[in-house]
Amino acid sequence: MNINQIIDTIETVKPNSFDSDFIRKLVEECDKKIFFEFLSEHLTEEEKQTDRYPLSDDDELLLPDYYEIVYTSYVMAQIDYYNGEYDRYNNEMTMYNTKLIEFITWFTRNHSSEKIKIDIS
Repeated sequence: MNINQIIDTIETVKPNSFDSDFIRKLVEECDKKIFFEFLSEHLTEEEKQTDRYPLSDDDELLLPDYYEIVYTSYVMAQIDYYNGEYDRYNNEMTMYNTKLIEFITWFTRNHSSEKIKIDIS
């Protein structure tokens, strides 16, 4: 999944008056939040020193396709915020937070540094 795919989704489900450069900036902002506020905690110091940003249109985003809703909810919330539609903003941020927590839970469960082994013999 890349920025262009998110822009296409946004244009389909939430037509708006913002240009694609602004939407691109919001998608990258969301990706940065995920990287710096969560994923970087699970990286080595060398891995944290990334030149990942700014993203190009074809660069892969951090989350797998299944979690596209995290990016789209974040962008739609920001669009609502800038349009002064605060109830919609709150609804979209609730969706964003819920889906981000689902991702974090999945990631933590599947990428823990210590796996529990159960002897069933």
